[in-house]
Amino acid sequence: MRFQPRSGRHLAAAAENIVAVLDVETQTRLHSLQVKDKYKLTSPQSFHYLNQSDCYELDGVDDSLEYLATIRAMDIVGINESEQEAIFRVVAAILHLGNIDFAKGEEIDSSVIKNDKSRFHLKTAAELLMCDAQGLEDALIKRVMVTPEEIITRTLDPLAMTLCHVRRMTVKIMSNVIKYFDDIIY
Repeated sequence: MRFQPRSGRHLAAAAENIVAVLDVETQTRLHSLQVKDKYKLTSPQSFHYLNQSDCYELDGVDDSLEYLATIRAMDIVGINESEQEAIFRVVAAILHLGNIDFAKGEEIDSSVIKNDKSRFHLKTAAELLMCDAQGLEDALIKRVMVTPEEIITRTLDPLAMTLCHVRRMTVKIMSNVIKYFDDIIY
């Protein structure tokens, strides 16, 4: 064993700590990039539900570390890995649903997906929700009314959908996620 002056030992320990912290930060950032790719997430500015303010970052807050802290907290309260995956898929799907724009269809009071960008977000949301893209599209642009005599399917005009239907569907999904957390925690 080689003799190290006391200050040298502290310097070596500090250097090891710095390397360990940098390694954790590198792994965290790599994991963060993998998660963004998995859920097809880009910058907050690119999502309608997030870009309604000019605040995208908080001083002193590292989103990657906060994400890991969230995962740790979910582990602590008993949410297993597959349940965490489902929660993150739903949240990412909601972000993608917010980016779907609608245009007026050929028929009176009908709607269609506006463009390829909106179709990409529809397809991505369907993949994340593990459902059929056409079924999701129908759920977004059509309204089904059940009467004692028949089932009536009616398309919605773009304004009605944008203002009411999609928001209502998103709120319902989020309510189910919150209820799920409440059931686990309480």
